[in-house]
Amino acid sequence: MFGSVRMNNDEHVRELEPTPEEAHARKALSVLLRHGMDQQRLNVDQLVRRSSLGRTTVSQALNNNGSVPTDRTLRELARALHIDAELLIDLRRRFAPDSSIPSNPDTHFENRYRVYLARRHSQLEIIGLDLTHDRSRWPLDTAYLSLELATASEFATLHDQAGAAPTIRVQRAEDTLAGLDRVLIRGLAGSGKTTLLQWLTVMATKSQLPVQLMKLSGHIPFLLPLRTLVRRQSLPTPAEFLAHLDCPLATAQPEGWADRVLSAGRGMVLLDGVDEVPQADRKRTYRWLEELLAAYPDSFFAVTTRPTAVQEGQFSNEGFAELTVRPMDGRDVAVFIDRWHEAARDRNATREEAAQLTGLAERLKDTVRAQRNLAQLATTPLLCALLCALHRVRRGHLPRGRKALYDAALSMLLIRRDDERDVQAPEGITLDEQQSAQLLQRLAYWMIRNGQAELDRTDGEHEIAAAFPAMPAVAEQGDAARVLDHLIARTGLLRQPTAETIDFIHRTFQDYLGAKAAVEARDFGLLDRHSEDDQWEDVLQMAVAHARPDEAERIITDLIARGDRTPEQRVRLHLLAAACLEQATQLDPAVRAEVVKRVTRLVPPRSWKQAARLAGCGGMLLDLLPGPEELTDQERAFVVHAALAIGDESAMPFLKRYRETVGPLLWDQLGSGWHVSHPDPQEYVREILSYCPGGGRVTVRTTAQLGLAPPADAFPRLWVEGPFSAKALAESGQLTGRNEVVLSNNEVLDSLEFLRQYPQLTQLDLRACPAITDLVPLTDLALTRLDLDLPSLRNLQIVESFGKLERLRLDMPLDYPSLAELPVPPGLTVLELLNCPPTTRTITGVKRFQQLKHLTLPAACTGDLGELNDLPALTSLSFVPPREPLRGSFPRVSTVALYQATEPVDLAGLLQAFPALSYLHIGFTRPVDTLDLTPLSKISELAVEVWGECRVVGNEGFSPGKVKHYP
Repeated sequence: MFGSVRMNNDEHVRELEPTPEEAHARKALSVLLRHGMDQQRLNVDQLVRRSSLGRTTVSQALNNNGSVPTDRTLRELARALHIDAELLIDLRRRFAPDSSIPSNPDTHFENRYRVYLARRHSQLEIIGLDLTHDRSRWPLDTAYLSLELATASEFATLHDQAGAAPTIRVQRAEDTLAGLDRVLIRGLAGSGKTTLLQWLTVMATKSQLPVQLMKLSGHIPFLLPLRTLVRRQSLPTPAEFLAHLDCPLATAQPEGWADRVLSAGRGMVLLDGVDEVPQADRKRTYRWLEELLAAYPDSFFAVTTRPTAVQEGQFSNEGFAELTVRPMDGRDVAVFIDRWHEAARDRNATREEAAQLTGLAERLKDTVRAQRNLAQLATTPLLCALLCALHRVRRGHLPRGRKALYDAALSMLLIRRDDERDVQAPEGITLDEQQSAQLLQRLAYWMIRNGQAELDRTDGEHEIAAAFPAMPAVAEQGDAARVLDHLIARTGLLRQPTAETIDFIHRTFQDYLGAKAAVEARDFGLLDRHSEDDQWEDVLQMAVAHARPDEAERIITDLIARGDRTPEQRVRLHLLAAACLEQATQLDPAVRAEVVKRVTRLVPPRSWKQAARLAGCGGMLLDLLPGPEELTDQERAFVVHAALAIGDESAMPFLKRYRETVGPLLWDQLGSGWHVSHPDPQEYVREILSYCPGGGRVTVRTTAQLGLAPPADAFPRLWVEGPFSAKALAESGQLTGRNEVVLSNNEVLDSLEFLRQYPQLTQLDLRACPAITDLVPLTDLALTRLDLDLPSLRNLQIVESFGKLERLRLDMPLDYPSLAELPVPPGLTVLELLNCPPTTRTITGVKRFQQLKHLTLPAACTGDLGELNDLPALTSLSFVPPREPLRGSFPRVSTVALYQATEPVDLAGLLQAFPALSYLHIGFTRPVDTLDLTPLSKISELAVEVWGECRVVGNEGFSPGKVKHYP
């Protein structure tokens, strides 16, 4: 596919020397095979026996010795190693294409396009890396730092688990993305979202994706900055992708090529910056995305956004996993500082400069560790790069606070760079720092007012020309076009993506400069009117930082007032006012007290989502969160969740206030805290976990945590997440005495044989362990509860022999004709069925489970539900609310849980179906305007629990405390 060819007697002859792409593909094939052996813990002899191949054949495939393995060889190896055979074959075809298949225009164009992408995106602009513009680019393979992404589980389906915390998974990006086809990535400004997409583009182009992402091997990336696309009247079709990006290869692509790539599931559509799309354009952007998803369901899609620009759950119906970029922890910061200074040394530094940079790196790491205010700043790659640059330029002296950091950075970028390099007006224009800043402010403010992340060059020239009457010293040096050229070339803050457009090197600087212009123009009314627009959140915070005390008071007071009179925006606006407090250097105590009073109404948080939102206020939240006194166990769990979600070690003193408090939900949160907040594991065990009163669940995701986990008498429930081998789990001794174990997201574990030695184990949860295909070892256990999400398990027959099993949850597409033939014990009291294939979404045969007390129906369950009335013990039912009213009446069912609801529920129809209703749980996966409980208010002592964003009305007729809403 990538080979160099030459003509010889009208025949193509492959040159002996492989291209770099071919060499990468060959090496990737060998690495993937050896990784599979490591995962399966096989040596060569064992692999030979398992694959039924000859030893020479296997050795040649593993050793990358120049031979070309056949399709059959790769398929047998894939079967033996539990690897996707198509991945192996695709890699083989990249360095040894099938000569029987004639070359085609698509292949030739893809070669050119891959080379273009690799060159186009192989470097990053790193702020302040050096003081000359032409030396500020950094190779991506050096610059890229694999940050952590967090995701949370969906709503629980069983009503008595509805109050359980969402399971927060935090992994490195390549591990989190493994196996996902559609992802929405949230992150703060400068958190590395764009860099992540750029890295995916280059790695896929070069066939250098890590093993975890080999599923994307062979994919063709389309990296699409949305701010560029929406500037045109219509959003592009796939055939227009390259043209809308001004890619020089656009006219060379074969007709229909992009459609063929995406239709075959080989496309990677990477949409960067939903938050940079103006509010007026977002609906059409979402419709355009929905059309792409419908047309090309098998391709990979990734979308990035700032946290509040897209509502939680907005894309859930389209199958998007929602991920959040975590703040850099202390280890990430240290790695970034070392890499930044290493890159600076590589910029032709003298021996003396290199030694100085080494010393500066060590001093900066010590300073950041020692000073909390700097540690709180260095949480994103952008801010960390600024600290590195300023620390170098200012000889180890750093500003304090976010505004001071940006002020110093602008000074460095605008003037000091040229002054210290003795650069004298190469464009014939000389501007001082104030003149440059004023012009940049005009450009930034125009872009903010017009909702643009890019600026047409003609509009930019117009704005500069409009400033000339008030700036004669600038006007006399040249026309607007020359001045704009100077700003692009010399300030280091502007860039020119295309000949016709201009943008800032990072949106943060646009917001910072635009906010300064708004304050200087006293446009406080404009700031107030746009406070409901998520694109203005950073502008408002920076406006408070720039403002005088009375101006800051006005901005914050306006936020409070608008939040008071806008119920649907109240939480966001009041939290934004709280975030603005940190930017105000001086503020009337009365105004501060008004903000605190309103935020106090939001604490304790009343849901996991509220807790996560409150955490966005940063460290100041810890001073507002209450102690454990007077709180319920659920509220304590929410509070601790918020403290942990802040994501740094500053939460430790606060958590100590909760360590001697009893509560199962609280201790489930504390038991996972060392993973979420990155404290020192030994300190966390000593200061927090050792105080557990017993009955808790501890979550481990690293080898260090596995070794340090407290014993079973304090934490009888153990959650192990990640690639731990059976040997590592057994040798750790951590399963001894535990009665409940969860093994999750483990691609290494291929046998459950080691569990035979733990007879006390009564509850087992196996999820996302793809190598597990056999449950026979579990026959030695007296399991009473079993939860299964095993993608490779096809036969449940052995489960029928688990005589003591009472509760069974199946979250995988098992194909069975009816429940009558489902091979499980008939004595179950709880049965949960999820993710069933369409052919088996029926309850036919459920009457065999005469002891069943609770049943969870799969989504879109079809057929007559009348058979439920044949179950004398059934009193509890969970299901996805159907679009059509339920047929029939179920007088014995008193507890109903509706999960994955996406629209208001027909409560009158529900009451007709369940006349004995005494408890109702409703879990919404996306915001709903209003839920009217009036049809239920006539039921005496009915308890209703609502999870999700909605306005609950009609609860006046209920007894006090009977309606609980967790928004």
